[in-house]
Amino acid sequence: MSGRPPVSPLSPTQAQRASQVVGHLIGSPRSPSSGMQTERNVTAAAAASTSAPASAGSVPSRPLPPYSTPTPLFPSEPHLLLRRLEASDYSKGHVQLLAQLSDVGSVSREEYEERVEYMQHHCGGMITTLVVEDTQRGCIVASATLISEPKLLHSCSRAGHIEDVVVSDGYRGRALGLRIVQALHEVARHTGCYKVMLDCKESNAAFYEKMGYKPNQMHMRLDL
Repeated sequence: MSGRPPVSPLSPTQAQRASQVVGHLIGSPRSPSSGMQTERNVTAAAAASTSAPASAGSVPSRPLPPYSTPTPLFPSEPHLLLRRLEASDYSKGHVQLLAQLSDVGSVSREEYEERVEYMQHHCGGMITTLVVEDTQRGCIVASATLISEPKLLHSCSRAGHIEDVVVSDGYRGRALGLRIVQALHEVARHTGCYKVMLDCKESNAAFYEKMGYKPNQMHMRLDL
């Protein structure tokens, strides 16, 4: 028989703590060059953004995705907040704002809330819609969406597609469009995108070229 003293079993609290620590170590980030690890990090961050705060003594979660907390767009206009889309934005005129961009059709409150819920919680962090709210008027005055497409190319990286950029008529010429697109660039970097693409009217090309965009190939479309 061994001369070692008997080992006492772990208490339930000690066992839970050990499991948390081991899980945290296993999930530690690898080299930034790994696209697959970025993919895992994005999924974990998306889940963390909707989960309840961790209890005292638990392993810290990863940082929340950009703009999970409302951020003033300009120091001089703190009532203009840049944030992520919420299901309650139906009552703040988001659908009416989108109608300034294209045909929205008939969208009920229930349909809107169900779609926002699906986009936020069932797409693995691939869809991010940012809005600008004028809190003095209680309305959404700008909106844009980033779709982060998972790729097999570039070490299983992602490609970003910016869609549905719109600024309310009465707020144009105040750099809201510039700021919301730049914010989506930050989100794209966070999700591991190696490039960002968008389609625009020829009359709007100069606006995007100021941010570094360049014409690239030809856009094709098939209406179904």
